Amino acid sequence: MAKQQRPLTQRQENLVRKVAEGMPASRAYRDAGFAAGSDNSAEVLASRTLRKVQVAARLAELRAEQARRHEVTIDSLAREFDENRAHAIRLEQIGAAVQATTMKAKLFGFMVDRQQVQVEHTLRKPSADENAPIEMSLKDWQAKYGGGVPDLAESGNGKLIEHEH
Repeated sequence: MAKQQRPLTQRQENLVRKVAEGMPASRAYRDAGFAAGSDNSAEVLASRTLRKVQVAARLAELRAEQARRHEVTIDSLAREFDENRAHAIRLEQIGAAVQATTMKAKLFGFMVDRQQVQVEHTLRKPSADENAPIEMSLKDWQAKYGGGVPDLAESGNGKLIEHEH
């Protein structure tokens, strides 16, 4: 017949919870209410306590719960977007429902954000005339100095730049 494990004491449970939260074992040992003469003895005693079968099993259980609680996958995010969309529709919040659908589409790569940036070209003056403007637009340059500079909009080097992010 298998030997039945005793439940953890309150101090053991406190120790296990603090260690599961990331606290160093020696500090968790003292914070849980155990007495230790020095840092060294606290480390040794904490290690002994954590190796006890029932304490080790409880620590493994808490760590498994944490792993499940913090697990985020594409599937879990997609499920959340579906739930959020359904909730938004129930509340007749169409904008929020569309946003949830949009986020799901982005998650799966069906949508890409794009920005368009208008670039203004300025050119340096070609003359030594001290009264000439320091910079001028492409249109002004072409009007004053002629067609020596190619029209960027017509040459395929257009002014409109698309940027994905």
